[in-house]
Amino acid sequence: MTTVFPFKLVYRVLILAGLSVCLWAVSAGTKSSPQKEQFIPVVITNQLEAKNALIPADLRCGTARLSAPDQLEEFRCVLKNNTQANISAALAIYTVVYEQNGSSYRDSFSSIADAFVHKDFKGTNKLIGPGTETSFGPPGPISYENAVIKGVEISIDYVEFEGGSSLGPDKQGSRTVGAMRTGAERYREWLKVQTHKSANYLDTISSAVETNSLPSELRFTNANEEQGANAYRYRLRKVYQTRGPVEVKKLLDSN
Repeated sequence: MTTVFPFKLVYRVLILAGLSVCLWAVSAGTKSSPQKEQFIPVVITNQLEAKNALIPADLRCGTARLSAPDQLEEFRCVLKNNTQANISAALAIYTVVYEQNGSSYRDSFSSIADAFVHKDFKGTNKLIGPGTETSFGPPGPISYENAVIKGVEISIDYVEFEGGSSLGPDKQGSRTVGAMRTGAERYREWLKVQTHKSANYLDTISSAVETNSLPSELRFTNANEEQGANAYRYRLRKVYQTRGPVEVKKLLDSN
């Protein structure tokens, strides 16, 4: 007896198997593929008042990058000095607008470009000169659990010029800059005392400037003071690396 092989049935089975494999591959690829990045505009809510049709320090922004609906990765804004004077410090306030559990929230931060931390570095500080730019932006990602980021806003709060004059609403700018400079001075005075107490000031200076932490006995009033102390230590490290510990000691004893 001859057996007839059901070719049509086998063909249909193979087609169904192929479709199943394709559907599985598409499903697996969808699950493993990363979320698509999103870019939203950074809205400038306040500029300095124009003088003679020119904004003294002009803020310009691009877009903010979101890696997920609840995580802001980065953005960059540029402040251009349109005056003939050097800018010694500038501060912008940026706000992340987001929705969470049906409610809307606003979370604000400050971003500072302080080119003049302490008078010890007056000769080496690179001020924001006429026609040059400085940038503002978050130091790292910002995320909110189970939220959707709806927007990013920024405003210029404070611009200080080398001669001491300033512009802007100054909601917190001058206080922030002042606190940073206070922290720088406190660290300087601490290190100066340590070098006078030490039998070997070279080792004392080396240990202080090469470490990545501030001395525990310096209890700062706020984070801005601590930031200023770190900024001073960073600049002092540059002097130490390029000119040596003797020059650091001369700098500390100069006034």
